[in-house]
Amino acid sequence: LPSPQCASLEGHSDSVNAITFTMPRGEYLVTAGLDGRTIVWREQGNGGWTSHGGTQEVEEINWISACPAAEHANSFALGASDGSVWVYEIRSTGSPDNSLSIVQAYYLHTSPCTAGTWTPDGNLLITVAEEGSLHVWDPWGAAAAAGLSNPQGGQALVSVGEEDARFRVEGGLYSITVS
Repeated sequence: LPSPQCASLEGHSDSVNAITFTMPRGEYLVTAGLDGRTIVWREQGNGGWTSHGGTQEVEEINWISACPAAEHANSFALGASDGSVWVYEIRSTGSPDNSLSIVQAYYLHTSPCTAGTWTPDGNLLITVAEEGSLHVWDPWGAAAAAGLSNPQGGQALVSVGEEDARFRVEGGLYSITVS
């Protein structure tokens, strides 16, 4: 068995509170933190890592989640303290200033977006927030292509909040999973 490797990655100016390898092959490591920065790292083959690029769109990032869809390899979503949700694709070529492409940005949560996860096929993204809202997003248009849409219109395919008794949770929602 190979021995485990540790690496020190420099680039954030505040706590890193979210980290993930991209799917399906873990080509990139993505870190995000309370400094609002997202940094994409690429392994150099000798156990070392170098910055592949990054961005800063928000003040603080609460979570990141890699998209499991093979057709959207090296894509991820993040949720921010301002309630926004961002979906990015990592470009394998180009300059570090041009390494991320914004796929979608959503702004329906009215308090910090505290958790998010993808459906197993990677077509839909589900997010929750402190105010008790849950939104199902269709970032790739797969649901729309299948003729599914929110009957009330709007950005989200499904939106549920504390008007639904199941979502009247004191203190907000902080985790979510999909089977």
